[in-house]
Amino acid sequence: MTITFADYTMYFSEDMTDHYFDDCPNEDAFKEEAKLSMSEKLKRDISDGRQHIRRLKMSDEEFLAVVGIMFYTTEGLDVSEEVTHASQAYKDTILKELHTYYRDELQMNDYAVCLGEILMLLQYYEQRSVGMKEHFEVLRMLNIFTDETLMYRLS
Repeated sequence: MTITFADYTMYFSEDMTDHYFDDCPNEDAFKEEAKLSMSEKLKRDISDGRQHIRRLKMSDEEFLAVVGIMFYTTEGLDVSEEVTHASQAYKDTILKELHTYYRDELQMNDYAVCLGEILMLLQYYEQRSVGMKEHFEVLRMLNIFTDETLMYRLS
């Protein structure tokens, strides 16, 4: 199965686009256009994401650092100051551990390029998250979702 994560708790696979809109309650929804839009987006996202990850050839430690930082990213979310401070503290801890990993375990003195590439990967996934919000807006315009739909509000 070829999947892509659309958010922290949601994933899509290419093979689910054929039936994803089957239970759409809106009779006047543009389902075929929505299927085509989603299918094209998923193919593009999956291909691009795999290229980025293959190019970096991350170790397990680097991959887990990326996932951890992504999980604790709260920018753009409506969260309390306490949550913002906690998430920043966790991200700082993860980055310090990554520095230690490069310096002590891998014996790398000049690891700025590796760290920079990982941080760029985080930006790539942030852009994909924004792209998913835009995609859900397109689906709303195709009358698949309304402003009241849970899926739309979660995006």
